Amino acid sequence: MGSNTELFHRTWYPIALADSVAPNSIVGANFLTGRVVVWRKEDGEIYVLSAYCRHMGADLSLAEPMDGKLRCPFHHWSYDEAGQCADIPCANSVPGSANLFQYPAEENHGLIWGFSGESPEFPVTTFADEESTEVISEARYMGHIKCPVWILKLNTLDIQHTRALHNQDIIQYPNIEINDNGVMDFDYVVRDKKAGLINATGNYFGPNCIALSLMMESGALSFVVSAGTPTPEGGHDLFVSLGIPLTVNGKTMTRDEASAHLSSLWDLYLRLFDEDLENINSMRFKLDRLISEDKYMKRVYDYAKAFPIGNPGSAFIS
Repeated sequence: MGSNTELFHRTWYPIALADSVAPNSIVGANFLTGRVVVWRKEDGEIYVLSAYCRHMGADLSLAEPMDGKLRCPFHHWSYDEAGQCADIPCANSVPGSANLFQYPAEENHGLIWGFSGESPEFPVTTFADEESTEVISEARYMGHIKCPVWILKLNTLDIQHTRALHNQDIIQYPNIEINDNGVMDFDYVVRDKKAGLINATGNYFGPNCIALSLMMESGALSFVVSAGTPTPEGGHDLFVSLGIPLTVNGKTMTRDEASAHLSSLWDLYLRLFDEDLENINSMRFKLDRLISEDKYMKRVYDYAKAFPIGNPGSAFIS
């Protein structure tokens, strides 16, 4: 996978924390090779558009939402939610090319996502239990990671580092399959030194996003969504959402009990993340010295290498 293509997988990317974009407000974010804006209208609907005005390139994160439109701060060109320029105060007509690029957008897991393509090719990751019970959850921005996002995602099925760095025992080695939707499914069982036995069922939704359903030894079911978005300076911005469903197998816990489980889940996640971070940010990644124990990680690499590439909005966001 060459460095000139690894940024542009055709998939869903997290762009912002959902609670950072209030109704009738705009937030700018670096994205792939350039910049986008997230616009939440007064009715709560969200839109992800290229960030630069089509006139002289003013940054629309400084725009004002006015009369249901985004008004450029420089010459007051106004754009609708589809990115089409609707009004130019000092002109009698609007050029046909005066439109922004609109990325498909969704809100899920406390995050706002944009799809790097003309239209979504698969949904944002979900968990089956989310449809039947309330989930206590929290999303966080974890910072900028120096490596390409797909390299960090190899980490989950890097069995050597699971044992050596995290001191976890492998009870059941991963089973891996690619399902009919092109999503990589996997499961494994580990014993953590503090959290005990963890039964993990996971999915790779594109090379940048992992969704894990963890049955803990405590009996709590936990959800983990970890996803990254490439940025123009290289590396990626990492977002993580953790959740605890209130009802599991017919048993319901209180919100306070779920909040306590969520706090414990963050303790586990942050411990493992902190143990990884210095290594991930300083390594020079190579794949020419893998051994047989790396076969699970190699499956993830092959999945990422074969995943469709696309960045149709590149001319608009750069």
